[in-house]
Amino acid sequence: MASAATGTTSMIFCFFSTRLFDSDFRRPLIEALIAKGYQAWHIRIGRQNILTQPSEKSVEFVGIAGFFRLIRFIQTHSKIGCVVFVDTTGAFVPVRSLALRAALRGLWCFDIFDNLLYDLGGFRRLRRWLEISLLTWFSPIKIVLSRETLRLFPTAYHLENAAHTARVERAESSLNDLVCLFMIDRRFDFALVKEVATLAPALKIHLYGRLGTHDRTTRGHFEELCASYPNVIYRGEYGSHEVDTILVPFGIGFTPYATNSALTEFINPDKYYLFLNSGMEVISTDIPQARRMSEFIHIAGSAMEVIQLVARIRAEPACRKNRLIPDFGWERRADDLVKIVRSHGGAA
Repeated sequence: MASAATGTTSMIFCFFSTRLFDSDFRRPLIEALIAKGYQAWHIRIGRQNILTQPSEKSVEFVGIAGFFRLIRFIQTHSKIGCVVFVDTTGAFVPVRSLALRAALRGLWCFDIFDNLLYDLGGFRRLRRWLEISLLTWFSPIKIVLSRETLRLFPTAYHLENAAHTARVERAESSLNDLVCLFMIDRRFDFALVKEVATLAPALKIHLYGRLGTHDRTTRGHFEELCASYPNVIYRGEYGSHEVDTILVPFGIGFTPYATNSALTEFINPDKYYLFLNSGMEVISTDIPQARRMSEFIHIAGSAMEVIQLVARIRAEPACRKNRLIPDFGWERRADDLVKIVRSHGGAA
């Protein structure tokens, strides 16, 4: 096998996930690795274990017996070169994750991404902590999505977030409304959005996203928000391939994260990068990652500050922050991951 520069490489990446390939947040990273000449597989772990090699037909392995057939399949087809197993399942299938580590020889990387304990308490928190400890212990490489998470995992590497959106030049009229891409759950600050909608009835807030919880309180807040505030418009769910088209009419992205929650202390929202790469201004609530990116992001501490920031962005081009941004593309992140692997003895 030749080097990556010639289109092939002796390094093979296998990403394990609990999500299907099409909806996996690591899909763009996998595609960037493939574009650079690396082999990269995606393996969904669940009742149906599905191995996907992009551009080829997926292979399904059903049930427990299928899980062990999957292991044999990977063992048979990954004997050439350095195999890097990237576990992005978190601690949601710990027994299977540990079984994979025991059965598959290669360089293991635990993709922790954020806190993983969230706001669990009591025995559930202890059990999750033990599972995470075991998974990190048996993973020579640990990576986190947010620098805040390095406080919890000081030996991990920080692999920055990225986005696939393309920069678009927009008319001034795109600054009239706000757009919000969200997984609508307890991280969403419903009280803030309601207050913004009340204080600025002419300001439309367009919500795109999925109601990502069965929690009745959250569902009730969401239904009330959509039903009681005519300037809050729910546009439905979206796929990653639709984001570029969705964002074209808008010049300001709004990210109303709850600021007093363990659920947002360690996150590094992809929405920041989607908006910034697209050339938009971003107004966020005051979470740690927003403060880290304050050079590019406007931070609002109240509903009135959100409204004032919208007015300033419209009236004062000099206050806009998205003029020159760093490279937030996935190609850069693929290079970063390869460097981390090589530092642990991975093949060139």
